[in-house]
Amino acid sequence: IVGDSVYWNSIMDVDSVEVESLRLVVIPMDRDSGVSDTVVMHVDNNHLQRVVISIGSGEVSDSVDIGYEITDSTWDQENLEFYWRVDSVWHEASIVGAVVGIDSSRYSGSVVWLSRVDMGNVDVESVYVRCEINDGWVYGRGDTIGPIHVDNNEPPAILIDAMDTSIVYSGNIDIPVIITDREKDSVRCELRYTFGQSGSWTIGSITPEVLLPGTTSFTWKTGGFLWGKKDSVRIFIRVMDSDSGGVDSLSFLKIRNYAGDYNFDRKIDFADLDTFRYAWINQLPVLNIGPATGEIPNLTPINDRKINFSDLEVFGEMWDWYHMNMKIPSFTYSKSEEMEVIGIEAALMNIGDERDSSGLIKINCKETMEGLEGFGMWMLVDSSTFRVDSIRPGNIWNGGEKIFMKYINKNYVEAGIVSLNREGLLVEEGEMLLTIYGKVLKESIGVGYRYEMAGVDFVNANGEGYGYVKPKRIPDVFRVYSFHQNVVSGSVELRIDLPEGKKVDISVYDIMGRCVERITGGFNPGVIRLNLMKGYGSGIYFVRIQVGDYSELRRVVRFK
Repeated sequence: IVGDSVYWNSIMDVDSVEVESLRLVVIPMDRDSGVSDTVVMHVDNNHLQRVVISIGSGEVSDSVDIGYEITDSTWDQENLEFYWRVDSVWHEASIVGAVVGIDSSRYSGSVVWLSRVDMGNVDVESVYVRCEINDGWVYGRGDTIGPIHVDNNEPPAILIDAMDTSIVYSGNIDIPVIITDREKDSVRCELRYTFGQSGSWTIGSITPEVLLPGTTSFTWKTGGFLWGKKDSVRIFIRVMDSDSGGVDSLSFLKIRNYAGDYNFDRKIDFADLDTFRYAWINQLPVLNIGPATGEIPNLTPINDRKINFSDLEVFGEMWDWYHMNMKIPSFTYSKSEEMEVIGIEAALMNIGDERDSSGLIKINCKETMEGLEGFGMWMLVDSSTFRVDSIRPGNIWNGGEKIFMKYINKNYVEAGIVSLNREGLLVEEGEMLLTIYGKVLKESIGVGYRYEMAGVDFVNANGEGYGYVKPKRIPDVFRVYSFHQNVVSGSVELRIDLPEGKKVDISVYDIMGRCVERITGGFNPGVIRLNLMKGYGSGIYFVRIQVGDYSELRRVVRFK
């Protein structure tokens, strides 16, 4: 078409050359060649500028020097563009240095990449850097290098904050720390420990392992790992994010974790016995403490995944060790806010020298309760009023499986007893929980005590107190001490001696053998006084008094 134009892609024919007087001939044609024309032009296809970049070996951070080498046979002024990526997306780099209008005198040089501006607070091992070159006309051959390890992360620092090394620790130990991290990252923490001045370091179990910004402490779980009596325990703490950070250490901690001390209060008492009961019934292997190796108290349990006699054996040994080495506790005897559910009574068992008679202190229930699982008692007895000899479980524990632990040291008594019955026990009003036997030295016995009850309904059944109890007389054997008929009223006054553990059954029959009155059970041991046959008519009556296999019959003639 006349007046139309065409484009010549000269780089396909004369690539990489520059010619100032190139002649181009154009020949039109249909079936035959037409009249040609010639044009002379300056063609420059010598755009072979290229750049090669370099970064020093190893990890780089913050201000990164990037060297470049430019090659261009025409010595044109060049422009450089820098980019970076960690995934598939390229980002423009923040560069300090000349990147525009670079003449031939600066074809070899360097620029500075402000990597912290572009990649602040990160540590990445797979960074790629690319440089593009152009002379204002077209882009030449650029260069890409990588992967490069760029670490702009500032490692955190840690300081153990004012931990008292003079006290004794056990179980879960709270480690107060001050963590410094300008980037406010979540950091990981590692604790290692050893004993004494030298020795191998062992990694400790801590929670949480990842510390969030603002964390001021973490917990070192020593229970189940460090058994027995440990002095001079050294700890070493390191924090890290993507890099290993600061460290701090502490010497010398005192740690006590005893087998059987389930709540890690450095005591082995009723609370631990109640926990053992629960573990025994429910077979909780996480509380397994037996069998064990080593010497008491430095026993290390061998977890056999069973709660059986070996566990009870270890618990019993540790109970004895603890109580033989403990300091006798003192009692404040403050009035308990909880409802007091126990009663304390004293009794004389023999008739003899009043100042040296066998006697007992009974701890009984003041009301009927269901589901009792365990009972713990701590008691200090005034040694001038009573001398302790022994302690035994009360009658409510008879006939069932139980675990009974006790300790007596002069006038101090401690006992714990638990039932292995899953449903617990029904305790009737007046039934005995524990009985302390000894010698009554004065008319009144002084006792200070503290107690705890275990069971679903006994969470708050605990208390303490102090007072004096006056012993009642309890005979050794049963006998009818007095059987007297009142001639005025016609009633019968009966006095009997009822020993410990006996029940009495009293029945009144008329002449025809019919039972007209019966009194059975409900009597505490001691001297019992009764008044029978009030309001009876005239006649002959028989009173039968029966205790166990013993039976005694008395005749009464009544005149109205």
